[in-house]
Amino acid sequence: MALLKIIALEPPDVTIVSAHLQDAVVKVGDMAYSAFDRRFVMVCNRFDRQAAVSTVDNGERRRAALRIERVTHVQVKGFRAADRAMVLSVLALTFTPDADPQRAPAGVVTVVCAGDATLRLEAECVELVLEDLGPAWQAAAVPHHSGD
Repeated sequence: MALLKIIALEPPDVTIVSAHLQDAVVKVGDMAYSAFDRRFVMVCNRFDRQAAVSTVDNGERRRAALRIERVTHVQVKGFRAADRAMVLSVLALTFTPDADPQRAPAGVVTVVCAGDATLRLEAECVELVLEDLGPAWQAAAVPHHSGD
């Protein structure tokens, strides 16, 4: 299967990125924010749902990078940024436009993780890139959510 690369430049595009990142796992130590570059990056192991549909096994995982540009501020909740070995499970990404229309297209990108962990990234606009970094490997299990 070809490597995935998605560029999101509009709020509806964040939903597509979110779908591809659902059930990705990421170590806190594999996330970084550069205030100088106004860039947030996380490298994760994403669950490839497209591959899971076409196979009878547990599907595949792929190493992927999410880059969010024009980030002005980052807040975390539900975990300590210093706990670099902690593993988070991504549930969704959302974009909420700023309430002040004068600040458009600014808003907040929220990375929602299991266990009430969240990252809140204030951004000047939507500018995200999700890109696979290499080959896939067999997933140990298919992620399951209550209600599935």
